[in-house]
Amino acid sequence: MRTMKFLALAACCAMTCVACVDENTSVSLNGVINPKSASCDSASGDKSYIGELVYDSGITVGYTGWMNLTNNMSTSSPWNSSGGSGGSGSTLDVKLPDLNSVYLQELVFKCVSIDGDVDACDGQSNYTTTLGNTRVEAGGTKNIGFTIVPADFGWGSFTSCVVSVYAKFKDNGGLIKNETSHLTLTITDIAELNLFKQVEDACQAAGGTLEKTDNECAFWGQDSPSYSYECSTN
Repeated sequence: MRTMKFLALAACCAMTCVACVDENTSVSLNGVINPKSASCDSASGDKSYIGELVYDSGITVGYTGWMNLTNNMSTSSPWNSSGGSGGSGSTLDVKLPDLNSVYLQELVFKCVSIDGDVDACDGQSNYTTTLGNTRVEAGGTKNIGFTIVPADFGWGSFTSCVVSVYAKFKDNGGLIKNETSHLTLTITDIAELNLFKQVEDACQAAGGTLEKTDNECAFWGQDSPSYSYECSTN
C-alpha cells in the first residue's frame, strides 16, 4: 500500500510540478530604506533600515520607499562532469543563461493588527502591489521601489497597523514559484498630530513663507518638514 501511495505522489509531481515544489525560500527581504531614488540617502543621512512607515494622510495618500532584497542563490553551474583518472577524459561546464535569477511579481502586505487589535485583521484580504517581473540575478541585491496607499487596503480607517510583508517571485521558466522571507513593519498615519501645520504656522508667525527645498528625495507629508521644506524670510 505504501508503494502505491508513493507512486501516486510521484505521478502527481511529474504532471504538476508547480504544485509539488515547496522549497525553502532563497530570497531575503532585508528591510525598507527611506531614499526616494537610487542616488538618495535616507533623511538621517545613512541607509539604515526603518521599521515604521510614517505619512500624513492630510497631505499625501500614502508612503513611497525602497524595499531592499537579496537573491541568495549561487551563480555556479551544477552541470559539471570530469573524466576518469587516466587523464583521457574531459570536463563539461555548461553555462546556463540567467542561472538562478528570480523575477519579482508582487509585494504582499498581510494584516497583523489594526490599532493594536489583532482580531481586527480577521477576514481581511491581503494588499498587493505589482513589481513588474523585476529581475534580481543570483547573488545580487536590489532596492525595489514601492508605493502603498493605506486607504486602498480595504481594512477600514486606522491610525496605525502592523503588517507582514513579503514578495512573490518565479524563475525564468515560471516552473518554480515561491515567496521571500517575511518582514514585519508598522504603517502610521500622523495626520492627527498636525505636525506639518505646526511647522507652517511657526514659519508664518516669524514673517516667512514655507518653500520646498531642492532636495528631490524629500516627500512633503512623509519626511520631516525641515528636510523637505524651509522657512524663507527674504
